Amino acid sequence: MGMVREAGQWKILSLGLLFLDLPSLEIEWDRAEIKTNEQSAIASLKVLVEAIETYRKTYTRLPESLKALGPAAKGGPKSDSAGLVGESLAAGRKDGYAYRYVIVGANTSGAPAKYEVAAIPAEYGRSGLRSFFCDSGGQLHAGDHRGAVGSDLDPKLEEGAAGRFGSSTLTVSSLPPEDHCELGQPAQK
Repeated sequence: MGMVREAGQWKILSLGLLFLDLPSLEIEWDRAEIKTNEQSAIASLKVLVEAIETYRKTYTRLPESLKALGPAAKGGPKSDSAGLVGESLAAGRKDGYAYRYVIVGANTSGAPAKYEVAAIPAEYGRSGLRSFFCDSGGQLHAGDHRGAVGSDLDPKLEEGAAGRFGSSTLTVSSLPPEDHCELGQPAQK
């Protein structure tokens, strides 16, 4: 604070101090990041489901791991590097979430194998709160498991939030191009 003489009179000049509540700001920033990461996790699960279904149609079987969906090696896509998702999703980590893919229901009687895909916060409380789970029927579930894997017992997400997704209703155009690509073209880095 200071004094200034203006038009023959003294006036108080306030410099004002800005006090920041950094702990409160950190919580607010974490909440915003969590929301963004959770939306990205839902979108990434959709990309993975579409990629797995494309792989199944192309190679007549399910991929052994997420890595098989990753960027194509030189010489074009093959069953061990199909070029359907970017490096981060093929590695199972993206935007604060870890992704898990499991083949379930495989048997020798000829019934088609099913799979489940899950997204789990990499750092619970900072990168995300909810775990997401796509069951073998294509229904998306979400629940707060404090960083553990979700299940089909979790509440279903509504259609508008993500809901059931299969290749007929799936859209990935809102994702950056490094996270998806056309079959036969290498994924961008």
